[in-house]
Amino acid sequence: MSPIEPITSTQVNLLSPLDYSSKNLDHLGIVAMVCREIGLADEIDRIVGVDPRQKVTCGEAVVAMVLNALGFVDRPLYLFPEFMATKPVEILIREGLKAEWFNDDVLGRTLDKLFRAGPEAVCGFSGHV
Repeated sequence: MSPIEPITSTQVNLLSPLDYSSKNLDHLGIVAMVCREIGLADEIDRIVGVDPRQKVTCGEAVVAMVLNALGFVDRPLYLFPEFMATKPVEILIREGLKAEWFNDDVLGRTLDKLFRAGPEAVCGFSGHV
């Protein structure tokens, strides 16, 4: 039997806990999945178009606004990035998105595009589940 060797400082560094963060999903995972199943973001993007310069498409912004509305939060739009920072955006909407991209300018442009497209075009959408 060999004697027990002491742990070196290099081994201790390898054993240190990894950096991680956790975010609250609540019921919004179900809401996001329903939005994904009916193709809400894709259909909105099809109706209003996608500008290749956008980091967040209009469809993704609409999904985010739905999540916010059903998240029982009554904060003004300029505080939207704070709400999104507490949610796992990459899981709920799309990988690669960052909470700070959902600012009031993005939401305002999205609402303007939805208005220009006309409520009948946008609200006439019926997803197939």
